[in-house]
Amino acid sequence: MHTPNVATPSAPQESVAAPSKMTTVTSTVPSGAWGELDCVDVGVLAQQARAFSKTGKLPGYRAGSSSTGDLFSFHGFGEPWDHEVRAIADSGLGGSGSGGQSQGGRCRVRFVARVLRKGPMIFAAISVFSIWPGAWLTDSMLKAYFPSYSWNTYLWYLPLTVLPLPWMAWRMWTRSRAAAYSHAQDKIAMLREAKG
Repeated sequence: MHTPNVATPSAPQESVAAPSKMTTVTSTVPSGAWGELDCVDVGVLAQQARAFSKTGKLPGYRAGSSSTGDLFSFHGFGEPWDHEVRAIADSGLGGSGSGGQSQGGRCRVRFVARVLRKGPMIFAAISVFSIWPGAWLTDSMLKAYFPSYSWNTYLWYLPLTVLPLPWMAWRMWTRSRAAAYSHAQDKIAMLREAKG
């Protein structure tokens, strides 16, 4: 009787490699600039960004102005809050004028981001305008369906709904920032390749 050889090295190797593919990439988001390009012709970079925006590769593109001091900006998509990523030329590195913009000098371009305020404001408005009417509605419903109910509903309802809000907002903030940072890195890499 022939016994088959059960030692197959391929199965353990595949099972060891599989967990590394399943790990979630969570990059640390820097507090300062999200990236930079060295020795850039800012005029060419601004034209390339405009060209990318026309083909849909640079979402939320907005041309810069001397009042804001940036070359251009685009959106970094977050979950659920998007960020505006601004390209700012460092004028002290060879460019002249407002951030090296006026004469199209070569300089370093930094990318800085800020959250678009619309998302957090909508979250705050929904929280405020749903918690208080919800407390009143829950109280009236309990008293209508259970005549013997005599508790003060606000004493347990408000802590139950308000206390998780800071944790939820912090989690949404960090997730949004990490997702927007990852999206912005793709766009900065695209601009770096176009720079040449």
